[in-house]
Amino acid sequence: MADRKPLKVLPDSASGTGGGDSTGIGEFVAGDTLGVVDGGTGLAAVGANQLLTGHNSSTTGALTSESNLTFDGSTLTVAGDQVITDGNGLISGHTARVQVSSSTGENQILGTTSADANLSITRYSNDNGPPNLIFGKSRSGSLAGQTIVADGDPLGRISFCGSDGVDMRSIGALIEAECDGEFEADNVSGRLVFATTPDSAGVQDPVERMRIDSTGAVTKPAQPAFFAGVTDNLDNVTGDGTAYTAVFPTEQFDTGGDYATGTGVFTAPVAGRYQFNGVVWIGGLTSSHTGADLSLKTSDCPAITFEYTNPYVNAVGGTDVSYSGSCVIDMDAADTAELVITVFSGSKVCDVRGSGGATHPRSHFSGFLVG
Repeated sequence: MADRKPLKVLPDSASGTGGGDSTGIGEFVAGDTLGVVDGGTGLAAVGANQLLTGHNSSTTGALTSESNLTFDGSTLTVAGDQVITDGNGLISGHTARVQVSSSTGENQILGTTSADANLSITRYSNDNGPPNLIFGKSRSGSLAGQTIVADGDPLGRISFCGSDGVDMRSIGALIEAECDGEFEADNVSGRLVFATTPDSAGVQDPVERMRIDSTGAVTKPAQPAFFAGVTDNLDNVTGDGTAYTAVFPTEQFDTGGDYATGTGVFTAPVAGRYQFNGVVWIGGLTSSHTGADLSLKTSDCPAITFEYTNPYVNAVGGTDVSYSGSCVIDMDAADTAELVITVFSGSKVCDVRGSGGATHPRSHFSGFLVG
């Protein structure tokens, strides 16, 4: 048998005769057994990082080894730094970890009410210092190691997940800070990325919706916007009072696909304020064409006039004239907008001019969601 340090018996009775149960203090290693001589009999194996527990309510009682410590008091005060080793964690409100998103975090706060599912950081100080929630990133593979980060590296992420009835792995939205540019000592430039997950079956990954880069520039890659023009003339579309919805068949861009090149109609994907801009060159004018109107027609308004003049008087070379305008309007989801050109008092011989090429059309229609 290996050497053992002796068990010291401390009698509970005031007389020191050992008439009651006794408390033993000894030193053991993993796998040792302890034989109780006074106040009970039993053997207990001591496992790694375990405590010995027992009872003194009967004449015999087996000691058991426990890996968990349960504190039943109202307050436990522990001085000094407390270390939770890698691979272990701190769980508040539950008896086990719960997987959220793609991993099961080691430190969790779980609850069923706003009070116990809550993380509060509060600072009390007579100065302008705030409480802080700080994320850090190093490319070192060692704890506390310092290796410079690279362009595009994430510095921190806040993910918002919801249960889909099976698990809570799907992310509905996230905010991520990333490195943005070249780096040097005491300077790590950054950008913020905001992403949301589309409402489409089977789609689980959030898509970037807005970015604030290190210069402060804000981009919204999914913001509804379009630009379309006319490359070939649209012949004999008005002149006799016909209100012609100008069809711009050549798109330079159409984020969201909300402009229909076959009909000339834009359909608002979401409610908000939209800005529209239009330029139409009219050709084939005669002296009998004494009036022309360019207007924006929407679901809520039949005509928002951009410009109304005598076209022939202002025509270049007596036959061509341009009309233009812009405005900002409120739209509901599924509302429509289209550009309408009308020339009066003559024959239907007026054209919408399309020369200028696909990238620089003379006649064009554009719009975007302001917010």
